[in-house]
Amino acid sequence: CRSPMASALFRSAAARIFPAGVEVEADSAGLAAIAGAPAAPPAVEVMKARGIDISGHRSAPVGDDAPQYDLILAMTEEHKAALLLRYPEAAAKVFTLKEYAAFADAAEADRERELQQKKSEAYVKLAIGQPLTDEERQLLRDDDLSGKYDIADPFGGSRQEYEETAREIESLLQRIVAQWAADQAKFSTEGAADSSNGKD
Repeated sequence: CRSPMASALFRSAAARIFPAGVEVEADSAGLAAIAGAPAAPPAVEVMKARGIDISGHRSAPVGDDAPQYDLILAMTEEHKAALLLRYPEAAAKVFTLKEYAAFADAAEADRERELQQKKSEAYVKLAIGQPLTDEERQLLRDDDLSGKYDIADPFGGSRQEYEETAREIESLLQRIVAQWAADQAKFSTEGAADSSNGKD
């Protein structure tokens, strides 16, 4: 139930933070999801407490259209690795939610982005059967899926566990959306300045 909560929380954050006229889409899918299953009652409850209704949610497995999305955010490092192996052509846009949110912190972003790009490229080569360099083999050995970037799975847990997971997802998504909005505003301002300078 992390995925339906995340997609709903993203849409809510985007509606609050993005300027009018900016439209976004977010879907939810699972690597081992049974099609048509509803969200767990505790997930529905913690979303309802935020004024968000996910009672109509029905689960769907990740489909072959996944690479067409602009961004694919996984809940765990293991999910990300599975997605990279299944869709190597989408490597540049597959991240864990927590990892992607870390990119909003400029000090960490460049180093983390470079490391993750190298790992993604190594997973792609592994998936398509290309030989790996010594550095790439070491990267995959070191990538022990330690859980550093995982969102805890509350499934089968208490309402409080669902609340804690929802709170973490909400915080990460708000950081991402706020950074996107700031980047868009900066781009718009710079674009206007460039246009003005061009006229001068």
